[in-house]
Amino acid sequence: MKKRLLSILFVFTLVFTAIPSFTFATASNAQGVFFYDTFTANIGSIKDYGGSTENQAVRFHSKSGATYTYVSDNSKVVKATGIKVGYDETFFEETGRVFITGVAPGTANLILKETIKGKTKVVGKVKISVVNTTISSYHNNLKHEFGLGNQDSYLKFVNRNSNATYNFKVNKSGLTFSTQKDENGSMSIQMNATDYGTYIVTASETVNGKTRKIKDITFQVKETIIPDVITVKSEYLDLEKEMKFLDMNYEYGLNIKGQTTFRITSNGYVTFNPEDTGFSTDYDVFSSADSRVEKIGVLIANKATTVMADVYRTKRYSQGTEEVEYLKTIKVTFKF
Repeated sequence: MKKRLLSILFVFTLVFTAIPSFTFATASNAQGVFFYDTFTANIGSIKDYGGSTENQAVRFHSKSGATYTYVSDNSKVVKATGIKVGYDETFFEETGRVFITGVAPGTANLILKETIKGKTKVVGKVKISVVNTTISSYHNNLKHEFGLGNQDSYLKFVNRNSNATYNFKVNKSGLTFSTQKDENGSMSIQMNATDYGTYIVTASETVNGKTRKIKDITFQVKETIIPDVITVKSEYLDLEKEMKFLDMNYEYGLNIKGQTTFRITSNGYVTFNPEDTGFSTDYDVFSSADSRVEKIGVLIANKATTVMADVYRTKRYSQGTEEVEYLKTIKVTFKF
């Protein structure tokens, strides 16, 4: 039993551990020493990968003892602003980087020359396409359907202009948007829904006083759906993962009437109420809550079975002093 509980804790920890990452195309060396056959750049000098940023650069394979010079054949589209040869914090190895600034949409060629022992030759040429910012969606919410509350919009910038500011105009009240930069300088798009309905959102960017419309996006804010019957092929059930259009103003959880509720610690499970004695987790299914609200818990099964569980909610990020609201009783089946 203890081994199973520790296994569940480990999986739970992994689920909530986010490690930002990004990759670069390195499939072809057809353009000489450059990492890329072609390179897509945004306007501005900063590249935003969604979770991390860096000075926009075109990478190449460098040689020890060589010096390098570079030139853009169309500075109205791409300006080459500097070069660095040495340890690359992104690739964890020695590379060369030509830093660039996207000036305007279009194409330009970046030409690299290498000098070794007084002899200079062209060793690379790569076509750079500078493109305008677009806005896309993360794959798990392409329909833009949400519940109420403050939350991530699941929109993302693609080739964000690092010189621009962004605005999201909504056709009626009840939904607002904002942009936020994290500690790495990466920009996300947040939203706050206060009323149900269908909304038309117009996204635009402004640079040097000039505004460009990016696109219109339809959002739908819907009432929360809690299933009456849930079947899971696991020994662990987090109710919020089974719900649709979650109201982010609330935290939802499950409790089994008439049973002791537990909470997890580094040493395993203890009773939620420290005054309880003689307890055991040898129920077919039991509820485990965090240290704030007893009835806002997850279910953990010791065997494949079916139980009835009560659904409760409380204000999200409460300290356990707010009233807990009973919503309904549902049927839960564990199959594993």
